Amino acid sequence: SGLTANGPSGGPFEPTSKEFQLHNFTASALTASVTVNRPWLGLSATSLSMAPGTSQSIVVSLLPAATTLPPGTHT
Repeated sequence: SGLTANGPSGGPFEPTSKEFQLHNFTASALTASVTVNRPWLGLSATSLSMAPGTSQSIVVSLLPAATTLPPGTHT
């Protein structure tokens, strides 16, 4: 599941981030690009290079712009 944060209008919000594990189950090296299209979210990395059979984590975090969102559910 994704990052689900709760809090009052203007913050603070909890949790402020979530870690996701990406796995390369192939027999080849893998290069990937990761993006978000919401100005209130940030990523710990935007490109990944993974050897065969390895894993790497990426963290999605709330940015300060999240405090300006109106009350409600934002996806």
